[in-house]
Amino acid sequence: MSSTQWTLMVFRVETTTPDTTTDTLYANSRMQVPVIASIKARDRNTGSVYKLSDSELNKIELIDYDAPTTKLADGWSYSANRDDVFANTATAPLKSFNLLPSSLEASVNNSAISTTIDETPQKKKYMVSTTRVENKRIGARIELPDGTMVTTTTSPYNFYVTLVGNPPVAYTTDTITVARVTVEKGEKVVGVYNSSGAMMSSSKMPWSQDNYYVSSNVHDFVRADIYDYDTTGHEQGHHGDSRLANLFNYWSDSGKLRLSFIWGFATQSTKTAGLYRETGSPNTTKVEAFEDIKVNQKSNSLCLTRMAFNYNQNIWGSDWNNSDCGFTVYDRYGNTGKFYASWSEDEDVIVIKDSNL
Repeated sequence: MSSTQWTLMVFRVETTTPDTTTDTLYANSRMQVPVIASIKARDRNTGSVYKLSDSELNKIELIDYDAPTTKLADGWSYSANRDDVFANTATAPLKSFNLLPSSLEASVNNSAISTTIDETPQKKKYMVSTTRVENKRIGARIELPDGTMVTTTTSPYNFYVTLVGNPPVAYTTDTITVARVTVEKGEKVVGVYNSSGAMMSSSKMPWSQDNYYVSSNVHDFVRADIYDYDTTGHEQGHHGDSRLANLFNYWSDSGKLRLSFIWGFATQSTKTAGLYRETGSPNTTKVEAFEDIKVNQKSNSLCLTRMAFNYNQNIWGSDWNNSDCGFTVYDRYGNTGKFYASWSEDEDVIVIKDSNL
């Protein structure tokens, strides 16, 4: 720990927007925007510039400019750590349902911190978030080695930035798009075998795959949490088959089988989905009702799949579903929406519903 007695020459706060004094964020506790404390110190004894250590820079705190004895709080918080999941600045005016000012384009990298004012001061960057819909004036403070507390609220260090907390976007079925796309269709061969394993007869069973893509009408989705589905293919207690992993609805009637799946938010991949059924004695009907299917082909979207198999006999066993299956989506600024994954009355169409209905 340094024993040098130092005082301040420069102490101010800045944003990374072009005007260096304002920025805008959604009041959802997840979106962050940078606030930079710039500081330049000098040795009290020699008068030369004194470079603060990392531990000394870490003593800088952000404060409520209008209550300078108070560390930033009351719905506002800050961290030295950046959350890389969500955007830290708006690359276009924030699409929110209010008339508050919008952020201008700015990078959050250290290289983007304004250097036109003064390159000499050292910089301490904090990431600020809020749950409050309001304008907040923010300053900084630091305790000098002699115990003096210096803030940016009085001369000669009278600086503050204004952050505007905008109402979050609360996603509902009115602000999302659900696109249904038929991905693949074909026929499967169903065989009937005698007790010796020889095929006695065969028939063709039509099948098809529809994918449903849930996307945002406001800001791109970047994450989704899915829940209340069969994670292994063996949890629903009816048809144990690992190819039923991610299933949330299993329905059959008069030879028709409908399977509904929900997939994690990811890049395009291939899943082996469906099940193997074997029924009858002494002659056995064997059905390979599964297929390698493509999912998550559309970026910034949650993917669900409906598979349909149409046979001429009801060989599918008992139905199962989880009516609590659903998901929470997050856009690039941390705004969220919560939905249920459901199905139509005839079980043939996946239906997305608001979670509060």
